[in-house]
Amino acid sequence: IAGGQFVQAKSIVANVCGPGAMSNTSCGSPPVAAFSASETSVCVGETVLFSDLSTGTPTTWLWSFTGGSPSSSTLQNPNVFYGTPGTYDVSLTATNANGSDNETIVGYIIVSANPIVGFTSNPSDLTVCENTMVTLNGTGAVSYVWSGGVSNGVPFAATVSDVYTVFGTDANGCIGVNNATVTVNAAPTVTVTRTPSNGIV
Repeated sequence: IAGGQFVQAKSIVANVCGPGAMSNTSCGSPPVAAFSASETSVCVGETVLFSDLSTGTPTTWLWSFTGGSPSSSTLQNPNVFYGTPGTYDVSLTATNANGSDNETIVGYIIVSANPIVGFTSNPSDLTVCENTMVTLNGTGAVSYVWSGGVSNGVPFAATVSDVYTVFGTDANGCIGVNNATVTVNAAPTVTVTRTPSNGIV
C-alpha cells in the first residue's frame, strides 16, 4: 500500500466440533476393528463362522482370509470354508464415516488334515463262506467306529454279504472313512444217499 503501510490478513477456522459449531463436518471417531471365530482349530472340509465385534458402529467391512474360500468378503459375519491343511491369517478392516481400522491375527486358523483310514482283516480274503468268523481292524487313526454293529478288532459271524464302513478319528478330532466289503458265499447243501450193501432199501 502506498505510504509503506502493510495490511496483514489472518485466516480464522472456526471450531467445527466445539460448542456453537456451525459445520456439518462429522466429529465422531473411526471404529475399532475386532472379530472372533466359531472355531480356530478345524479339519479339512469344515466351515468357520467369523463374527464382527468391532466398536464404533462400522458401516462397511472388508475381510481377508488366506487359505479360505472365499478369500475375501464384505459381509459383516461371513462363513469361510477351509479345504487345505495349514495355518492361516485373518484380517478385518472396519470402516465408518470417520475412518477405518484394521485388525489382523497371524496364524489364527489352524486346519488339520483328515486321517487316511485303512483296515486289516482276518481272514485277509473277505470272500468267505457263510458263518465264517471275520475280524476287522481300522488303521491310520486313534479310534474307530464301524457300521453294521461291528466292533473294531472283535470277531463276528458273516452271514450275508455287506459293506462295512469304518470312521477313524485322530488326535485332532479329524475323521477319515473307508469301506470293507465282505462277500459271503452260501454254504453248499449236502445230500447223502445211502445204498445198502445187500441192495435192499
